[in-house]
Amino acid sequence: MATGLSLILFLLLLFLLSLGIWVAPALITLGYILLEFFTPAPVGSLLASTLWDASWNWALTALPLFIWMGEILFRTRLSSEMFKGLAPMLSNLPGGLLHVNVVGCGIMAAVAGSSAVTCATIGRMSIPELKKRNYDETLSIGSLAGSGTLGLLIPPSIMLIVYGVLAQVSISRLFIAGVLPGIMIIIIFMSYIIIRSKLNPALAPKQNVSYTFFEKIRAAKNLLPVVALIFFVLGSIYGGYATPTEAATIGVIGALILAWSSKSLSFKSFMDSLLGAVKTSCMINFIIVGAAFLCVGVYGWQNNIHGENDNDLQESGVWLRNHPLFNIDKKLVYRGRMDESSPGSNIEATGKDIINAINNLLKNNQISKEQYPSMGCNIKWKS
Repeated sequence: MATGLSLILFLLLLFLLSLGIWVAPALITLGYILLEFFTPAPVGSLLASTLWDASWNWALTALPLFIWMGEILFRTRLSSEMFKGLAPMLSNLPGGLLHVNVVGCGIMAAVAGSSAVTCATIGRMSIPELKKRNYDETLSIGSLAGSGTLGLLIPPSIMLIVYGVLAQVSISRLFIAGVLPGIMIIIIFMSYIIIRSKLNPALAPKQNVSYTFFEKIRAAKNLLPVVALIFFVLGSIYGGYATPTEAATIGVIGALILAWSSKSLSFKSFMDSLLGAVKTSCMINFIIVGAAFLCVGVYGWQNNIHGENDNDLQESGVWLRNHPLFNIDKKLVYRGRMDESSPGSNIEATGKDIINAINNLLKNNQISKEQYPSMGCNIKWKS
């Protein structure tokens, strides 16, 4: 039955998305169906509580800031400056300027945090140049599309921020963990381009342009602004001088300075970048809320199927079993242990911890069904 219902819900999700319904409302719809028809939970209370709990996390403030930083840089001349700086250094490798796509996306990912912004910024300059030099179009677009995904991994990745908030993992540690895999993927992509170009030189025609060492050094000066921005944003996090949110603020200020120094900052571009950041941030936060509510629905549905103590939990007068998104006072119960309890105190409770703790206490006969409602503590919903 569980497998069949899971398949039906999955097909329903695909159907809703095929109708053009936004992702977040589709997820909320599935969560509502699970809670309304397969659990005794108060759906309205759970929805309101989940909306708040999934969106109040302070770590999420870094999200719109990093998105705004990427939007600002997207509207600057950064792509042309990066191409001028990278082309002389990479043109002698087998595959030539195709490596600009890979390395450029890696650098842009370290300041934009978004795969879409990374891909669009680099592609805006590299694709026309590659076409003009008769590079294979399939390999040109493929190297750009593949390298654009580095924005999902290399910090300050927006997806790492979302994952850190949802999984309650340190975002700073996720940023540190994303660097080495990102570099490895860059090396793998470049190695693939080199091998393909060696096997079929027609894919990347060799250019008759050579650069001296000093010309490469002079061209590298075009990369200094973006390298400095990476240093201040990521260096402040890795050095322990700033939280991801504070580093994002530094990044926004640095991006504005870069845009102003390149004379591409105007009131229109400023407002366009701000509006773009607001739209993207709202979309991502809406999806986070929808996913959180669906998790509550799935958790409640699974417990309703496999739970052995539904009646015991409901005897307390408050339905606690499938509500994983509330705070817990661990002085009352924690992971099946009876700790210090303060008779007559108010406990703001639900959450997986207290649910599992109460289940364990009941199973181990540390408390009985009759004792639980009168343990001396009032359990209430957190408003």
